[in-house]
Amino acid sequence: MNLQSSKSIMSKNFSNATKYKLLKSYCMPLYGSQLWKYYDNSIERFYVTWRKSIRRLFNLPFQTHCNILNYICNDVPIDVQLHGRLLKFLHTSMTSNNICLKTCISMAFNGSQSIMCNNINFLFHKYGIIKDTFCSTNYNSIRKDIRSQSYIHNLDISANVIRELLEFRDTNDYNIFTKEELNDLIEFLCTK
Repeated sequence: MNLQSSKSIMSKNFSNATKYKLLKSYCMPLYGSQLWKYYDNSIERFYVTWRKSIRRLFNLPFQTHCNILNYICNDVPIDVQLHGRLLKFLHTSMTSNNICLKTCISMAFNGSQSIMCNNINFLFHKYGIIKDTFCSTNYNSIRKDIRSQSYIHNLDISANVIRELLEFRDTNDYNIFTKEELNDLIEFLCTK
């Protein structure tokens, strides 16, 4: 299958939700992301690439505001996804029965000045997590807390409208609006 035919299939046969699931499953290998430097500006390149990919995947205007993209995808922000992965890894490792793993993570947790230690300090400060209670707290409540800190209700409402307009445009359902009118509405909502 050549690139042109794969673009045609992606634009005509799959919903935007399916496209995003495929992107997330096959184009975002996040193995080892727990060891990335979350406290460093170099991670911003990954976020920029993700934002550009989403704009291209959904055929959104290039000026689409960054903070609405995750709502259009109906997902939590990419940085919160990465932070959640690290916190889950940390919580699982610290409550593990494996003594070797538990010792290594404890060293990072208690101040080894490693990338992991710096990531832990950065995330605990960012989300207001208390080190002393981290292991005794249920991970699902930690996950819920960090996700709720990133949620903005008004953006969610706008994104729902944008998602519906995208579906009308991409399924060629032009009963009420023309394709140009749909694109104008999408651009207005994405860039206002």
